Amino acid sequence: MQRALNPHISVDCVIFGFNGNKLQVLLINRDMKSDGAAGGADTDATGGADADAAGGADTDATGGADAGDIAGTSPGSSIDASAGTAVPLKLPGDLILKGEPLHESAKRILKEYTGLDNIFLQQLAVFDNPERLNDKENLDWLRTTSELPDIDRVVTIAYYSLIKLDMSHRTELSIVYDARWYPVDAVPRLIFDHNNILESGLKTLRKAFLTDPLCFELLPVKFTINQLQKIYEIILGFELDNRNFRKKINRLDYIIPLNEKQKGVNHKPARFYVFNKKRYNNFKKAHTGFLI
Repeated sequence: MQRALNPHISVDCVIFGFNGNKLQVLLINRDMKSDGAAGGADTDATGGADADAAGGADTDATGGADAGDIAGTSPGSSIDASAGTAVPLKLPGDLILKGEPLHESAKRILKEYTGLDNIFLQQLAVFDNPERLNDKENLDWLRTTSELPDIDRVVTIAYYSLIKLDMSHRTELSIVYDARWYPVDAVPRLIFDHNNILESGLKTLRKAFLTDPLCFELLPVKFTINQLQKIYEIILGFELDNRNFRKKINRLDYIIPLNEKQKGVNHKPARFYVFNKKRYNNFKKAHTGFLI
């Protein structure tokens, strides 16, 4: 049955995750897999993210879905193992349903590809360039898959979301469209203007990191100070002095040390910490912005 779609408005989602070493973004194949199954399910959207929960964090959350896995393919494509052909990549998104509010559309897309709801989600920007669909191959794909042959212009409203990788799980659509995590510094060319949308999401995230405790949306519930420092260095783009950073953390009563340390690591086990949102909200009443 054909869905009742609005042919002129879409929602695209920049979904960020952090695997302990790299900031990553969820990308999907433009085309549905012909056999209805993802070739190489071990590198799906959940891919081994439980390394974060253990605080080990040296393994990539994709289980090997780095750019190196698509070496030799054309820009903006992965390999369809069943067909042996290059598949263009895109951000998760969809035309909105008729009568569907934008925010509900974004939540639907997140749920369909990560299995999660009630997670951080913010509207990013409107992308309305009249020429954003000018690529004939991708426009033909859109007309075919939407069963709306007269589409010639779509305005997209972009959202960005932050998720804990160890909480996401496989869904029907993430398998069919081979959803994978890619390091944001190794993203190939995507279809339409999706690279511009991703860049806008990164700029917004960097700015928001200075004023809001968004790092805790990406970190596992229990984290180490090294993980906390690492995510700030990656997002902000420069190194922080370890000693000064630890002093700042130890002064904050909303970052609480636990009587629990890492296990199964090949270095001195680090203590785990948790973020107390209630304490932070009390702190915020007396201070402007976020202090880290």
